[in-house]
Amino acid sequence: MLVGVIVPATGMGATSAAAAKPANFKVIINGKRLTPSQLAASADTYFPVRAGRVTVGVTWTNNIRNSGYYVLVSDMGSTDRRRCTTGTSCVLTSVKPLGKSAETGYAIRIVHVKGNKVVSNKTVCVMGR
Repeated sequence: MLVGVIVPATGMGATSAAAAKPANFKVIINGKRLTPSQLAASADTYFPVRAGRVTVGVTWTNNIRNSGYYVLVSDMGSTDRRRCTTGTSCVLTSVKPLGKSAETGYAIRIVHVKGNKVVSNKTVCVMGR
């Protein structure tokens, strides 16, 4: 879902772990994969999802174990977050259900372990229906 959409932060040079950096992201919300055009939408674009618990899944290529990176998926409206340091996927299920007409956003970040520096960031906003 994030295929080529997560944009590297400026000023980041290549590292020895660059080959293992997560790539070819796909984002799945409640079982529905977002298209590249949906991912390219602005942060003000809200995607309708069924009210209730929201599950946000992210998959990528390159196993990130010992790569120097981790993936962080977090709910912008609460303290729900999931930090993944191995494998090729990360799933966050919200603890608090999303109400009808309620809005929230999910941040998906690639973070370099050294200094916890965010190297890529994408926000996906949803609205309960």
